[in-house]
Amino acid sequence: MLAIDFSISASPTLQSVSGRKATYKVTVIGQGQFAGPVVMGCVGGPTGTTCAVSPASVSLSGPTADAKATVTVPAGAAPGTYTITFSGTFGGVTRLAGAKLIVK
Repeated sequence: MLAIDFSISASPTLQSVSGRKATYKVTVIGQGQFAGPVVMGCVGGPTGTTCAVSPASVSLSGPTADAKATVTVPAGAAPGTYTITFSGTFGGVTRLAGAKLIVK
C-alpha cells in the first residue's frame, strides 16, 4: 500500500541577481493518492527581503503542481550568498526545500 504523503522542490537551486527580484519554481510532488491542498510559504535572504508564493495554496490534480515564488531584495542589501527556504504545509505536516540566492 502506498503512503499518502508529499514533498517539495525548488528550482533553480542557485541563482544570482544584480537587480532586486528573483523568481523560483516550487513544485509539490504527491505520493500515493495525495491531493492537498498544500499551503505554500518562503523566507530568507538579506534583512528586509520579502518572499511571496503564488498561488498561496496548491492542490494536485496530477502527480505534481507548481507555484511561483517571487523574492524581492531591498535596495542596499549586503552582497553575499543567502538561503531561501520554501515550505509546504498540509494537515500539520511541513516539508521544506532550499535554494541559494547570490546578491551582487
